[in-house]
Amino acid sequence: MALAVIAVQAWLVLELLRRHGMLVMRVDRLEDGSGDTLMAHPWSPAGAAALALESNGGGQAAGLPVGTVAPEIDLPQLDGRRGSLSALRARGRQVLLIFTDPQCGPCQAILPDVARWQHNLEDGVTIAVVTRGSEASNRANAAEHGLQLVLLQEDREGSSAYNAHATPSAVLVDPDGMIASDLAVGALAITSLA
Repeated sequence: MALAVIAVQAWLVLELLRRHGMLVMRVDRLEDGSGDTLMAHPWSPAGAAALALESNGGGQAAGLPVGTVAPEIDLPQLDGRRGSLSALRARGRQVLLIFTDPQCGPCQAILPDVARWQHNLEDGVTIAVVTRGSEASNRANAAEHGLQLVLLQEDREGSSAYNAHATPSAVLVDPDGMIASDLAVGALAITSLA
């Protein structure tokens, strides 16, 4: 019995050491940029796509392929009007859709930047926050951060149409209604895209 216990403990220790070694190697690859999964920077578009692919269990990459037709969305805005992708593109500018969630800490942290971009970049790009939750809480959130254009999803119908399952994430749509960027996942990738 004692030999069996010792054998099981030895196997557990070896398994723990093997997994620890794998984790240390992965951290080293991330730090020196030689990681084959995350490229040089996990916040780069390629790194974000790899992260999204990895978090999807290796399945289909998050986001839609660049150059495909952007799905039409038609969601209520905080001002009571409807916000469709067609209406957002009507000014002949690119549209940056930023997908957030009220329960997401990183989403809340990026909102002051988003409000600044909405103001400073309004001549070149239309920036819309696509979120969910109650109208009242989103209205308070928009007022707190100075957000101008907020579209409300009932659940995740807008973000699901764009295969944007992680928040915060963002995608650029060109004036012709085509996907113009890979899905940017995380605050650094979104900032780079903006």
